[in-house]
Amino acid sequence: MILGFILNKVGYKTPKQQIQDLQNNDERFKNSKLFSFEMDTNMILISESGFISLYSGFNKLLKKTYIFHLNDIRGFEVLTNGNMSASIGGAVVGGLLFGSIGSIIGGQSVETINTMSLIFKTNNFDMPTIEFPIIQTGTTKGAIEKKVLEVTSTLEFVERKIKDQT
Repeated sequence: MILGFILNKVGYKTPKQQIQDLQNNDERFKNSKLFSFEMDTNMILISESGFISLYSGFNKLLKKTYIFHLNDIRGFEVLTNGNMSASIGGAVVGGLLFGSIGSIIGGQSVETINTMSLIFKTNNFDMPTIEFPIIQTGTTKGAIEKKVLEVTSTLEFVERKIKDQT
């Protein structure tokens, strides 16, 4: 408690505070939802306008906040316990990207998931894939399934909204 007080006085902000600042102060993230995993070390911020911010304290590549637009995603894969669970291709706006995540996770034969990541395939030459760790410590399949479905349902909602506007 005292350490937290001292760090706040010297200007240190926790990763969650940094993401919440982005949510409150960046126009791209007005009307957004924050999803956190692994005791707030891994977070996804999704805005209604299609912007996504990823922060991961576990992944050395993502020690900072990475921001991209939903239109910049070509597809994604789910990596569970070191094995590729699925590969879903096609443009996000095509409506194919996030629709089958429930069957991907639900179809896992294991009851305990030790690690799970979303691998985003992007249109960014400098960073064509982004691995976002959902969990790095074991959990039951049911516990993580609901959270991942919530994230992908939000992404699907935003995807459809953007498609309807074009």
